[in-house]
Amino acid sequence: MENIKNDLFLSLGSNIEPKIDNLTNAINLLNKEFQLKRLSYVYQTEPQDDIDQAYFYNICAFYQTEIEDPFLILQKTQQIEKELGRVKDISRPKGPRLVDIDIILFGNIEISTEILSIPHKSMKKRNFVLIPLLEILNNHPIYIKEYDLRRFIKENDAQIVKKISELKIERHFTN
Repeated sequence: MENIKNDLFLSLGSNIEPKIDNLTNAINLLNKEFQLKRLSYVYQTEPQDDIDQAYFYNICAFYQTEIEDPFLILQKTQQIEKELGRVKDISRPKGPRLVDIDIILFGNIEISTEILSIPHKSMKKRNFVLIPLLEILNNHPIYIKEYDLRRFIKENDAQIVKKISELKIERHFTN
């Protein structure tokens, strides 16, 4: 069986201008922490839950890392959000955001705490995560078998997710 323990899948979103720059800056900072394997297209998506806000731009990134502690990865992603200027509004947790970085999958780890759930607890309900995730999984047999992403996408077919562009980044992908 293929070793997947170092596979890290992140979902990133921004709905505060300049959205593309925010995502690009986040990826460039993440690339200093983790080894980028694949990056999805940028998708424009409607806000979920708190709908009185601008459309989001979302992407998924597939990284590999030597870090084995998911809480350390969470700490690093939250530090990058903060470095880019994100301020969390506790009165509006699903509201507008400069950049949001969520851990979607991390190897075969399953964890559920107040501050971290892997697989991400809302993954199956959000096409803005599922569609770019399916794109970067590239028919990876372990993940495709474990997570029936196509079925979940069909179940959420009312959510509008529109592919808009590629992200231009500084670093090149590795094999």
